[in-house]
Amino acid sequence: MKLPVRSVALGLCVGLSALPSSLFAAERAVLQGRVEASQPVSFEVYVPIQKREQLEKDLQAMHDPSSPTYQKWLTPAEFQTRYGATPEQLAAIKEQLAGSGLEATVVGGHVHVTGKSVMVERALGTSLVNAAFPSGRRSIVATRSLTPPEAMTRLGAKVVGLSGTMMMRTHSHLRALPDNRYASYGGYWFDDLKQAYTFPSYLVSTGKGTTIATLTDGAYVPSDMKIYFDHEKLAEPDI
Repeated sequence: MKLPVRSVALGLCVGLSALPSSLFAAERAVLQGRVEASQPVSFEVYVPIQKREQLEKDLQAMHDPSSPTYQKWLTPAEFQTRYGATPEQLAAIKEQLAGSGLEATVVGGHVHVTGKSVMVERALGTSLVNAAFPSGRRSIVATRSLTPPEAMTRLGAKVVGLSGTMMMRTHSHLRALPDNRYASYGGYWFDDLKQAYTFPSYLVSTGKGTTIATLTDGAYVPSDMKIYFDHEKLAEPDI
């Protein structure tokens, strides 16, 4: 199942880039004692999108009905291959971290790193301390700016997992994601949407006598609607 590339791109950008502080409340950790030299520490290394200009051009083409790539969406794996860090770049990060005595594993488009505290401090040029957040969560945080290996700085890679600040949406609520019919990341069929938004059953509420207006940012394609409603064995509405 493929996702529109814009959905994947937004997901990556939200995950890796700075977000407006007005949307979040910050929970700051209370720093405690120095971490023992042999204490195990883990963190993640993420590399931002490497071909942003090409991504913008491809996005426009995918939403242009006259383009040969119109609505030819990408899977997350295809997106990573086309716009993310290359296997060689990730391998270089892994090699440099391993050279500092850390165990680095490439997981999808990022690198998972583990090692003793003293090794992490040397590799990232910082010092680590134990910390506790007001929520009760305990963590290990870096007390000063990191100085990562050259392979990371060249790509603008970011270390995640050693910060003393957690950014949280104050109005959000944790909810379990629905189990989509065909894949964990979409697409979304009518019963998937019902799970997510507690919609009434199609058999209970037919929508008869109700007019619904929908705003979209793409061209309306009648053939897509036919495929969708035929697949669901539902009567195609008058759109």
